[in-house]
Amino acid sequence: MNSAWLSAKIVDYGVADYQGALERRLVALPEILHGRAFGAQMARFLPPALVQRTIAQRGFLDYLVAANQGLLERAREAVQR
Repeated sequence: MNSAWLSAKIVDYGVADYQGALERRLVALPEILHGRAFGAQMARFLPPALVQRTIAQRGFLDYLVAANQGLLERAREAVQR
């Protein structure tokens, strides 16, 4: 992850308390991705066959949480450099 680019985008978009917001999102992510609203939105926008191959499969949402938490953790490390 390009820390200079990420830091510049944080400034460009005027993100206040980036570190705090990132930490809150890391904590909230499992509840969001396992929530009914997320599943409903994905089912609304994704083709049914894709839903069946992904979010409807046992363990997929856990994978999605872990993958997104990993990206957020990389972003946290990038801006701390």
